[in-house]
Amino acid sequence: VTFDVNATSTTTLAYQWQENNGTGYVDLNGSTASSYTAANVQLADHNNTYRVIVSNAGVPNSDVNGSALLGVYSLPVIHNGPDDQNATVGDNVTFDVNATSTTTLAYQWQEENNGSYVDLNGSTTSSLTLADVNATHAGNYRVIVSNVGVPNSDVNGSALLGVYSLPVI
Repeated sequence: VTFDVNATSTTTLAYQWQENNGTGYVDLNGSTASSYTAANVQLADHNNTYRVIVSNAGVPNSDVNGSALLGVYSLPVIHNGPDDQNATVGDNVTFDVNATSTTTLAYQWQEENNGSYVDLNGSTTSSLTLADVNATHAGNYRVIVSNVGVPNSDVNGSALLGVYSLPVI
């Protein structure tokens, strides 16, 4: 993760990056440029605050600073499901997914329609139930699992539903 600051002055600027992991700000040794890269970021670094002290080189009491909060999240992990299922016309079918993450999860179930997946409105829990299925329900379904409020944290699981008619005698 790289933090950058854009500062201007009529004299040479000096930079000092600092980190606060909950115990107060400490200088990051050797971090004296207009950008700082936090290498090997781990979940333990979540909610650390970084700031840069910018000053006119050699001018006392000319410091200014800004801070940024670092959010570190793991991608959701799908432990099991959804599983392929077969049903008879008129059955109820439920797909389930078991997922975990370090933060609150969001779910969106989708159905494949002409090669593209489309959201199933209102299907935003870890289970999807299709009631009284018929041949039009047969096809591919998937669930998108993501961390709430965290961009690019989506993972998905998919399953195939086969719907069959009972023989008529």
